Amino acid sequence: MPLPEHKDHEPIELSLTWLMQQIDKTPQLTSNFRVNVEENKTKTPRRNEATQNAIDFADHLKGWCGSVSVFMSKLELDILHRHNPAKNEPKAKNSLRKTCNPGEKIFNPVLPLMEEGEDVQKADGTEIEHKSVLRLQSSSSEGFVLSPNDITKLLNEHVNSMAAALAKVSASFPPDAEDNIVAVSEATLSLLTVHLPHLCNNFLDSMAYVENMMEEQLTAAIGKTITADDLDTFVKFHNARLLCQVPQPFSHAIRRPEHTPVGLVSIESSDDEHKCIHTHTRVVANSTLKMPLNAATVLELTGKQYLHGWLNHRFERHHNDYQLVGRARQFSAYIL
Repeated sequence: MPLPEHKDHEPIELSLTWLMQQIDKTPQLTSNFRVNVEENKTKTPRRNEATQNAIDFADHLKGWCGSVSVFMSKLELDILHRHNPAKNEPKAKNSLRKTCNPGEKIFNPVLPLMEEGEDVQKADGTEIEHKSVLRLQSSSSEGFVLSPNDITKLLNEHVNSMAAALAKVSASFPPDAEDNIVAVSEATLSLLTVHLPHLCNNFLDSMAYVENMMEEQLTAAIGKTITADDLDTFVKFHNARLLCQVPQPFSHAIRRPEHTPVGLVSIESSDDEHKCIHTHTRVVANSTLKMPLNAATVLELTGKQYLHGWLNHRFERHHNDYQLVGRARQFSAYIL
């Protein structure tokens, strides 16, 4: 069954709004991406709004490239298996899978490179010519971990290796060849959808590397990894020294006046340690709580009422779950 001459496919869309916002409107097309270190939300080079937006875009770009790559591969295989009247066997001389393979030798300039302060060489004032479309921000060398010339060299190498790969694709898919299933533009798109995820992965790995390096340095300086339990212990210690009324464990006996306890109610952690939370407690005067059982019966509960306040400290990745626990003594019972 021959394929139709024309077929409309659903568009595979990707928003480029964030990317376009990072490019200056001047003719030089300078990149204006920067991390605002003065903002309160900026915690680390990885944990800030600007970097998070870049990571989100990288994830979306990877997903778009994957969708386009799968679409192109399926389209080529569909044509090979359904419509190849010139040859007995469904095969092509040049296919996208062979030409635009993931192992294409294209230099990846996204690397977590750093230099020691004494190893940094001062620039001689000679600016290297840019081969990339975008330019770096014009700034002194102190504003970069690497000098602008070194970064330009990395970007130029990426441009050269990309140009060589595109030239290879153009040679593999000549426009005058009659047995080509796909055109050179489609092969170029397939090559880019293979290479762009590599750039995104290196960027994500680089940011994770920097974050992990800073965490290891901080852990080495402190001597341990601070958790929510450590902060809770710290707060309890200083509460005992600074507050007149120290928070007490939420563990209260259940009893009737002038009787022995019939049980215990507490709020404690769900782990194996079963630690009770510490609360500020205020005793309210004796009051009566009325509970209507039906239209003719009202149950009155008398006794003291307690108002508890609890300040829970929780880290982003370290937090405990708590539960209300009621325990009754042998041959005793109460309503919770």
